[in-house]
Amino acid sequence: MLKNTNLPRQNIVDLSNEIMVLNAEYTPLLTLLLANGKNTVAKDVVVRRKIKELSTTASGARKEGADAPDSENSTYTWVSNNLEIFSKATVISGTAGAIYGSTAEALAKEINDRLTELKFDMEKSILTGTKKDEDGTSGRKMNGLLNLVDEDNVIDVEGATLTKAYISNAMMKLYQLKVTGDKYMFVNPADVEKVIELYTTATNARINFSSADSTVGIDVTEILTPFGKAKMVMSTNVPTGTILIGALDYMELPQLREAQYEPLAKTGDAEKGQVVAEATIITAPKSLAKIINFI
Repeated sequence: MLKNTNLPRQNIVDLSNEIMVLNAEYTPLLTLLLANGKNTVAKDVVVRRKIKELSTTASGARKEGADAPDSENSTYTWVSNNLEIFSKATVISGTAGAIYGSTAEALAKEINDRLTELKFDMEKSILTGTKKDEDGTSGRKMNGLLNLVDEDNVIDVEGATLTKAYISNAMMKLYQLKVTGDKYMFVNPADVEKVIELYTTATNARINFSSADSTVGIDVTEILTPFGKAKMVMSTNVPTGTILIGALDYMELPQLREAQYEPLAKTGDAEKGQVVAEATIITAPKSLAKIINFI
C-alpha cells in the first residue's frame, strides 16, 4: 500500500522560498502574495470558499423598553476556482555536463531558468486566466483576477480617454463595499504614464513614488484618491486599456503543491529534472474593481 510515509520526499526539493524572490519586478502579484503569506494549503483540485456579507438593516433608533429586534444572520455566497498544474522540465547530456565541468551544476542552472519561466506562467494565469475543466486535450485552468471581478465593479469606458474620475469611481465602489486594507492597482506599462500624468499635472501633486513594497523588489507608485490610496504596480500581463484594482487582504493563493524540484528517472547518458507547482487564486469578487476599454 502506498502511504504518505512511503513517499520518497528526500528526492523532492521545496523551492517555495526561491520562487518568491525570482524576477519580482515582472511577477508583482505572485511575489506580493507569497511575501505577505497569502499562500495556503489546498486539499482538492477545486478550491471553494464562503464569502460573508453583513446585514444592512439599521440597528439604531430603537424605542426605550422595546423587545429585541428580529434575529438576523450573515449571508454567505460560495466562490470556487480550479487549481492549475504548472511544470517545466530540462535534461543535461553527459557530454554537456563534462564540458560545463559538472552535470549537477549545469542541471541546477537550467532548473533555475525553468523555475523563472514557471513563475512567469503562474503570474499570467492568476491575473488573466480563464477557468476551464480538464478534458482530452488540456488540463485544468483557473480564473484569473480579471475574470473574477464582480460585474457591478466593472467600469467600461467604451473607448474614452482615461480620467481621474474613472479611477475614483473604481475606488469609490470598493469604499462603499467597505473593502479594507491596501489597494493595489495593476497597470500595463504602456498605460502607466497616463495615470502618472493625471495625478501630477494638477497644482497639488497627489502621487508618491516610494513605497515599502520596494523591499521585495517591486516598484510601487502610490496614488492618492478621495477614497483612499491605491498602490500602482506595473504588470505586463494586464491588457492595455485596462486597470485592475484589488485588496491583497482578500486574496488567497491555495496550493496543492508548492513550487518544487523533482529529479526524473535517468534512462541513459543524461540527467533529467522538472519543476512543478499546482495552485490557484481565490478572492471575494466584490473586493476587486476594473476599468476597461480606455485609451
